[in-house]
This record gives sequence, C-alpha cells and structure tokens, in this order.
Amino acid sequence: MGSSPGFRHIILLYYLHRKRTSMSILENIKTASVEARKAKAPSASLLVTLLSEVAMVGKNANRETTDAEAIAVVKKFLKNNEETLSRVSDAGVIATLGMENSVLVTFMPKQMTEADIRAAAGDLLASLGLSGPKAMGQVLKEFKQKYEGTYDGAVASRIVKELLC
Repeated sequence: MGSSPGFRHIILLYYLHRKRTSMSILENIKTASVEARKAKAPSASLLVTLLSEVAMVGKNANRETTDAEAIAVVKKFLKNNEETLSRVSDAGVIATLGMENSVLVTFMPKQMTEADIRAAAGDLLASLGLSGPKAMGQVLKEFKQKYEGTYDGAVASRIVKELLC
C-alpha cells in the first residue's frame, strides 16, 4: 500500500527538522534531495533544483559553496515563491508554493529576535569601544561578518542607530 504525496511530504519535513546537523547547508540539501527522491516526495524536484543552484555558486568560484552563499540562494527561492504567490489565484499553485516554502525554510538558520539583535549589538559596541553616529558603518560591517544570514538588516540598522545616538 503506497502513501499519499501529502503524507510523504510530512515525512520529509519531519526528516529535515530531525536530521539538521553540523553539516554545511549544501550537505543538508544534498541529503534532503536524496531522501526526497527515495520517498518520491513532491518536493524532490524543488530540492534537486535548489541543490544545483547552491552547488553552482561554489563551482563557479572553484570551491565549496559557503553557508552564507547557500542561504542567499534559499532566500532567492523563497522570494521568488512569495512574488509568485502574490500574483496567482490557482489553489493548486498556491498549495505547491506553500509546500515548497515549508521545505525551503528548513534550510534557513534560526533568525535572531529583536532582543537578540539588541544584545549582540550592545556586546559588539562594547567590545569595539565605538560610539557616535559615525561608527554605524563599521559596527554594521562587523555585525554582518559575525551574524550574516541570521538577522533582519533593517532591524539591526535601526537598533545600532539607537544605541549609537
């Protein structure tokens, strides 16, 4: 007796959440792609395409893709899906894009809350010994190097500005 595509998708999501390890995001995508194809999950084609796009970034530079680059590709996929969702009304397309988004977000790092950003920015300011509005660029550069892909840039910018002024 076969399982339904919806059930296979739920099993894949469970797998993705349970199997997140210290592997790179690229390795996690590879593993998820293999598992999705084995399970004949509806998200298999999405994961194959995502894997190809993420791997290509590193191949073009003759090296392994970094997690920051992989996150940027996943964000691009999510953004494209959100743009498409805002323009379509077909229930099947909406369901497919919703399923894709639920898979894609499993590869995103946990995002910092506003309180986390405020605490990290305060610690960074203290460790750098900077103050005044002119230090904003340097602080945000350091913040990005340390926390890239895990925070909302607009929120970090607003908080750093508040702390410096």
